[in-house]
Amino acid sequence: MIILDNLRKKFKGNNLYLDISTLGESDTFVETIGIHPKFWFLVDDHKYLAKFDSYKKTSYGEIIYNSLAKQVLDEDYIVEYDFVRNYEQTGVVCKSFLEQGESFLHGADFILKYTSGKQNETIADILMYFGVTNEFNHINFIKDIMEKAFEGDQVRLKENMTNFFRMFVLDCLCENIDRNLRNWGVIIDDQTGKVKRLAPIFDNGHV
Repeated sequence: MIILDNLRKKFKGNNLYLDISTLGESDTFVETIGIHPKFWFLVDDHKYLAKFDSYKKTSYGEIIYNSLAKQVLDEDYIVEYDFVRNYEQTGVVCKSFLEQGESFLHGADFILKYTSGKQNETIADILMYFGVTNEFNHINFIKDIMEKAFEGDQVRLKENMTNFFRMFVLDCLCENIDRNLRNWGVIIDDQTGKVKRLAPIFDNGHV
């Protein structure tokens, strides 16, 4: 599990929120993906993402989902969240789940990477105009893609698919309406270009 102990020691004290208002502009860099305001920042050479709440409720959803995920997912597939404050903005914060030499590939690009020919063209068109469809966001379709990615390694396939399936079950139980093809993904080895594992579950606030 990606935990926040170092960050809590530095910013939390006895407060509900980790107050990062003392960070300077040189310590932060804006993340433009997604609808919620967010930025990355560094503390003691560790990278963290602060995401602020546009709807005044998704931060609570993120914390609640995270607590439930700890009960059903393996530790390696969980990102820990905590409440964060930056001046008048409130939201949640998590630590980057990427290590040196790793990159993140979201679900849409992951699917495109392991499809070819006419199927690839069809999926690319669908992603461009609709973002997600039942046909290509189906568990069995994803299983076939992951089997290609893990080159037939049944042990890795079972572990990753088990946690992937549990994520969808938890989404259903929590009525998470935002698990689109960009709100899950895989971690890539930069040197080999191969998939290492499913990325920890993130962006769970719409519950």
